[in-house]
Amino acid sequence: MIIRRGNLQDLPAIQELFKQTVRTVNANDYSAKQVKVWASSVEDLERLQNFFTIEEFYLAFDENKLVGFASLKGTDYFEKLFVHKDHQSKGIAKQLVDVI
Repeated sequence: MIIRRGNLQDLPAIQELFKQTVRTVNANDYSAKQVKVWASSVEDLERLQNFFTIEEFYLAFDENKLVGFASLKGTDYFEKLFVHKDHQSKGIAKQLVDVI
């Protein structure tokens, strides 16, 4: 597992991981309407780019594939923490939290 700081070039991979996770993992806890709106929230590229100015992103890779990401707002507040649907329960979120 490699964890590194995210940058704007990572946005397409972040968008895809986010949408897949919300549509599958989070679909167990939210209504179909909520999932649809939430998953589409990353389609606004300008909004997503702005997150990089106010949050620090950290990405977890396994064999060059993005398997999770987290973002910090300030020094002690996690704004986002998502793990790919196919990599749940493997300790990726814990590794991200430990590194950050």
